[in-house]
Amino acid sequence: MILVSANYQTYSHRLPVSLESLFLAGNRLSTLPPSMKSLEHLKTLALAGNPLPIPPEILTSEPPNILSFYFGNVTSSEPKIPLNEAKMVVVGQGGVGKTSLVKRIIGQPYDPNEDTTRGIWICPWDVERDQDGLKINIWDFGGQEIMHATHQFFLTARTLYVLVLDSRQGEQESRLEYWLKIIQSFGGSSPIIVVCNKADRNRLSLDETGLRRKYSSIVGFATSVSCETGEGIDDLRALVLGEIRKLNHLRDLFLTSWIAVKDELASMRDNERDYISFDEYEQICIRNGIDAPLSRQTLVAFLHDLGAILHFPDPNLEATNILSPDWVTSGVYRILNWHLEGGVLPFHRLQSILDLAEYPPRQHLFIIGMMKKFELCFEFESSQPPTYLIPDLLPKSEPDTGDWGRALRFQYHYEVLPSSVISRFIVRMSHFVSKQTYWRNGVVIAKGGNRALVKADLEDRRVFISVSGRPSDRRSLMDIIRAEFDRIHATIPQLPVQEKVPMPDDPSVLADYEHLLNLLDMGEVSFVPEGTKTRYNVRDLLEGIESEERREERREDRLDLRDRRSRVSPPAAAPESALSLWQAGALLLILFVICVIVFSGSAYILGGPTFSLIAIGTVLVIAIISVFALRAGGMLSERNTVALAEKTLNRLSLLRKPTPAEPAAEPGGLPPSRRARANSPALDPPFFPQRGKRPS
Repeated sequence: MILVSANYQTYSHRLPVSLESLFLAGNRLSTLPPSMKSLEHLKTLALAGNPLPIPPEILTSEPPNILSFYFGNVTSSEPKIPLNEAKMVVVGQGGVGKTSLVKRIIGQPYDPNEDTTRGIWICPWDVERDQDGLKINIWDFGGQEIMHATHQFFLTARTLYVLVLDSRQGEQESRLEYWLKIIQSFGGSSPIIVVCNKADRNRLSLDETGLRRKYSSIVGFATSVSCETGEGIDDLRALVLGEIRKLNHLRDLFLTSWIAVKDELASMRDNERDYISFDEYEQICIRNGIDAPLSRQTLVAFLHDLGAILHFPDPNLEATNILSPDWVTSGVYRILNWHLEGGVLPFHRLQSILDLAEYPPRQHLFIIGMMKKFELCFEFESSQPPTYLIPDLLPKSEPDTGDWGRALRFQYHYEVLPSSVISRFIVRMSHFVSKQTYWRNGVVIAKGGNRALVKADLEDRRVFISVSGRPSDRRSLMDIIRAEFDRIHATIPQLPVQEKVPMPDDPSVLADYEHLLNLLDMGEVSFVPEGTKTRYNVRDLLEGIESEERREERREDRLDLRDRRSRVSPPAAAPESALSLWQAGALLLILFVICVIVFSGSAYILGGPTFSLIAIGTVLVIAIISVFALRAGGMLSERNTVALAEKTLNRLSLLRKPTPAEPAAEPGGLPPSRRARANSPALDPPFFPQRGKRPS
């Protein structure tokens, strides 16, 4: 059962216990009723956009964790104190001076011989100890390209991002917009400060107005900073602290028992404990009064999202809690920078790659498990001893893959293409690799007599897919490939991706996949793509890459994804002046009374034909005002408003008598998808959608 409400208070006291999905985003809720504790079957709970005292890390977790936190923490009578802790991530190309900048910000001296950061360096910064005890965990990310694949797992919300550029280089060399788009993709709307370091050597001029307009998350620029001379450091420090204090949920109250567990784990890390077992973690919780298993699970998930520890609910990984995330990344970095012929890693080689005192043999499987979790490697089937392939270490040169002249084709176009996308695809499709044909940016896979070439062009930010084989069933392999890319894209919430369909006879001419779907929905039979004078059949192009059934399934999958993202990105809140349901109803009642009076007077005075025109006009005016009232009250979405207008215009056009040059349309002339929609309700109901239908 699904409940969607624009006015939750009406239903809060009679929620059915069988409820599975509850969508309450953007309802201005400040409390939750105790009756929600009985929703044991809840699988989806969307609460984003409400002034609830729930941290975003908890708000995006599973419903039991959300409810456990709220009723076990927020409403608890146990003493609470503010967390006062935030995360600051420093990113940029290698050699721009990120580590020196971090040390300068926290008051340490400049070291001209600073070593390059290998992996991630985490530096705690205690600010204003005598006032509010603000603590900032600074994550200094190594700029080496090969480590970008691991960085993405630590780029999160509730974070201030500092992007460092080298003033001696231009925007292109510092990859300014690449990093801005990466932050935008993984960090959502988190604030960004752009810093131009090494200003004593050169001054870098930036189009600050244009960049702010294009990337609204930019909150400040520090264009005259030098770690060597100290220029601009004080102003940058003040800017950083000012933005940190503006972060949402910085002052959220937490149970003292939760804070005690977090502090004890931090103390263990300070004493050079890199990891502990999950059993030991549970004993720490019990000692501090956290007895409920669900509360302990909620806390460990929160600490993971906050960046205090690493914990993955994976059977091969959950037995170990990582107290020092840089312990993992440093180990992975050593492996990725070891000379491995052809990217092949025999398991026994780890004893020579890793420091056995820091990484004892019993933890080697865990390190490999983390690399699998990061989708950095896969294990060869039936290999003895166990052997792994790391796609990021494969040769760059593309081998001879054969002729793909008559292949079925598809493309993905990106604003920014993280190198991890293609390497993760290779890992995920390892069971289908054809004759070990892979290289750093591509792979050939085979299934059921069909073969596919999938390769990425990182400079042009495109992924190319070509599938050859039997025309009757090669679409099935295309479906598998696209489904895997859909899943990868879903893990990067704000990654803009365009899907393109090449023309069968001229692959250089592309049509936008979404545009083809829109043409099909509009009943268009054919169109002329940009770059050619040839007319193509819309349905034939779509049927060439996927069946109609699969196309509808994909639409449902995207609606599911939109629902999941609504838990992270709340809808825009309605303005304070928006009409409520009661106000909209009162307005309609007044209009109805006016309508009756007008009709009665007109019938008495004017009679037949004139009265009919007045009646029709009055009804239309009331209908238009009603639509605007519902739209203002948030009870009719923009999508449904547009759909209503389209349906109305379509119905009016059907009232016209066909002219000799315009024969009446036969029902059978509509494509199946249009006939199906013609027989379905025009709009999603504003509160209770039909079973199985997703809310707007």
